[in-house]
Amino acid sequence: MELAYSLSEPLLGLVLLALLVLASELGFRAGRRRGPAASDAVRQQVGNIQTALLALFALLLAFAVLAMGVVGYENGYAGARTLGVTTLLCALTALVILVIVDLDRPRRGLIRVSQESMVSLQKNLEAPER
Repeated sequence: MELAYSLSEPLLGLVLLALLVLASELGFRAGRRRGPAASDAVRQQVGNIQTALLALFALLLAFAVLAMGVVGYENGYAGARTLGVTTLLCALTALVILVIVDLDRPRRGLIRVSQESMVSLQKNLEAPER
C-alpha cells in the first residue's frame, strides 16, 4: 500500500491505463484464438468498434481519475479532509464504471441480458423482402 502513496498521481494513472490496455490486449488475443474465423469486412468492422469502445473507456477512466484528483486537491487546499464523502464519491464512480463494463459483456458478468431480441432483429434483417 505504501507504494501506491509514493507514486505520483500521473504515474499511477498511466500504470492503471497500461494495465487496462494490457488486459484488453490479452483478452483480444484469447478471443482471436477461440473465436470463429470471420471475413475481412466483419473483422474490420469489429476492430473499428473495439477501438472506439476502448478509446471511450479510456476517456471515461481519465475523466474519473482527473475528477478524483480535483477532489483531493480541493480537500488539500481547504485544509480539511472529508474522508467519508470522498470515499463515497470514489466508490460510486468505481461502481458506475464497473456497471458500464459489465453491461458491455451481456453473456457474462453480474448483469445478464438476453440476446433474443438481437437474434430476432438479425433474422428480420437477413430475411428477403417480399
